[in-house]
Amino acid sequence: WLFTITLFVFFAFSANSLRCMALLESYDEEHSLIKVLRSKRAPSPSPSRFIIFTGHNNPSQGVGNIIAGLLAAHLLALEYGRVVCVSKGWHDFWYAFRQRDYTKECKALQSGRKKYPEVRLWNYESSGVSECELHDRLGSNESVLEFNGNTYPKWRKVPPDFFDQYYEATDDLLSKIPESVGLPDVVVHLRKGDNNGDHRKGLDVKSLEALGNTLPPSSHLVTNNVQWYEYFGEKFGWSNYGWHEVVHSIKRNHHSDDRKNQILELWVDWYSILRAKEVYHTASDFSQSAIHWMNINSKIIMGVTGEGKLSLIDEAWRRDGETPRLVDRKPEELTDTHLRPCRK
Repeated sequence: WLFTITLFVFFAFSANSLRCMALLESYDEEHSLIKVLRSKRAPSPSPSRFIIFTGHNNPSQGVGNIIAGLLAAHLLALEYGRVVCVSKGWHDFWYAFRQRDYTKECKALQSGRKKYPEVRLWNYESSGVSECELHDRLGSNESVLEFNGNTYPKWRKVPPDFFDQYYEATDDLLSKIPESVGLPDVVVHLRKGDNNGDHRKGLDVKSLEALGNTLPPSSHLVTNNVQWYEYFGEKFGWSNYGWHEVVHSIKRNHHSDDRKNQILELWVDWYSILRAKEVYHTASDFSQSAIHWMNINSKIIMGVTGEGKLSLIDEAWRRDGETPRLVDRKPEELTDTHLRPCRK
């Protein structure tokens, strides 16, 4: 009988082991233990190799552009075995979020005034680094690099729940979310232009009405034009956070009596998009950055068709198709800022 029990335990263990191996093999590439162990080009992040994100230092860019840059920094760090530290000078970010890991190491790196080699990667600059330079710098022996940018070179796929792997909301942010509204499943972001010359599709009367008639009454409105709160609330039953003033652009009111409160309201709006299951939005980096971080189901509002129906399209990175990771691209596939091969 002892022999029989031993055989039973052996086969049961073997079967479980095979099932575990099968699960590991099928697990997502960024989290697969097997694939990490097999990889020779993308070592696991080490607390001795860092990227300090300094994108907030660009005064001409809004929150959406900046936090899209933080996403790019994390994707590149993940590929090249580095850890991202958000600059201690980005106070607006620290009001709302805290970093989950490597807080002591990141603090120590920024305790003095030392400058580190900088990588610039802005999608509107033609003078930034080429993919060849970026690949070489990130894979170099430089222990610390600064990343000042808002984009990834031809966007790759973002792993699931990516933001949550690195950051969590502060108590200050969570306490600003009205309990009566919470974090809705369906969020609509309507971004009014900054001036008369900033015209955005999907904001005309017919488009707004089609939007209200198409989406469910449980929809939640995020907008920098608080006058729309009343329109969508009374006519379609949509919820909102009831802010008195919302500024999602670079023209933030730095002379506000309670600037921290204003910044937290901004981040609550962004966080509501980050936590949504569906997002519909007009053209805006503010909503697109949250959508991209968490791979949220979303559509861009383009207006109405000739039949008066709502016209919606996919995000640019979904329309264009995602590319291989930078670290996995062949030398002849790497390009400069003009998309010309930079390595023969």
